[in-house]
Amino acid sequence: MFKFSAGLITMGYLVASEVQRVYTQQVQVYATVLTTQRIGVFVTGFVRSPGRFAGAASDSVLDFLVRAGGVDPSRARSPST
Repeated sequence: MFKFSAGLITMGYLVASEVQRVYTQQVQVYATVLTTQRIGVFVTGFVRSPGRFAGAASDSVLDFLVRAGGVDPSRARSPST
């Protein structure tokens, strides 16, 4: 059985699944993130608004792609075959 703190399901799930890999029976996990590390990421290439974007260390590549306005279809090319 896993218990998650509201809003921290992703981190709670990660911690719980890693603990469960080692302790396979009768384990309960409760995880709370107290602080997060802020980072800056440069997004370049075929995006609408290239540049530096602030975020948390736990943010995914897709989070930063969204911050950059997504892929610019007018600049993106399909690979030639």
